[in-house]
Amino acid sequence: MNATPAVIKVTISQARASFSKWVNQASGGMKGKIAIPDDFDASLPDDLLNAFEA
Repeated sequence: MNATPAVIKVTISQARASFSKWVNQASGGMKGKIAIPDDFDASLPDDLLNAFEA
């Protein structure tokens, strides 16, 4: 196999725009498919915490 390296030249603004578009698509992909409860950051029950420490 004879591989030839390829070079792609982009400006910083092009790279930022592309990355920003990718992040927005990735973060919006689960919209409406998951629900985060209001108490998602509440402490775990004591029995569960004790199980991790045992």
